[in-house]
Amino acid sequence: MARPGTDAGVTIACAGVSRRVVLRCAWSSPWYKFRVNTPPRLDGIAARLADVRASIARAEAHAHRPPGSVRLVAVSKKQPASAIAEAYAAGQRDFGENYVQELQTKSAELAELEGVRWHAIGALQRNKAKDVVRVAHVIHTIDREDLAIEVGKRAAAVGR
Repeated sequence: MARPGTDAGVTIACAGVSRRVVLRCAWSSPWYKFRVNTPPRLDGIAARLADVRASIARAEAHAHRPPGSVRLVAVSKKQPASAIAEAYAAGQRDFGENYVQELQTKSAELAELEGVRWHAIGALQRNKAKDVVRVAHVIHTIDREDLAIEVGKRAAAVGR
């Protein structure tokens, strides 16, 4: 059940359409994984988000973490901008995208939404570094030193 962790966070499998939610909570202790079954049919994104947030609150309490210490990143891969806007209206602010092109398109389409934090969660190629640093607030998938150097250089060039 426990394994060494690196980052705190929450992963939602299959962008809200999944019946299974995996919560990963990390702190100074090893990783703990909680599996929570969600009801098969929850009407609307707001209802699904509320259910996931309730599961996160239970996991935080179980792990003796302060309420609100886990950030939910909604994976919006392959979801239309209207679904992201609906999640935003329900209070969601962090969205993860696998592909840089989708990240660019959706961030441009939803530029009027204040406070949105975009997360790049897919594999990142070095040639996409200049594009991703312009829109992503967090890059989760830097897995090589040369990529980290390139991202740092590109981020500095655009003032981030």
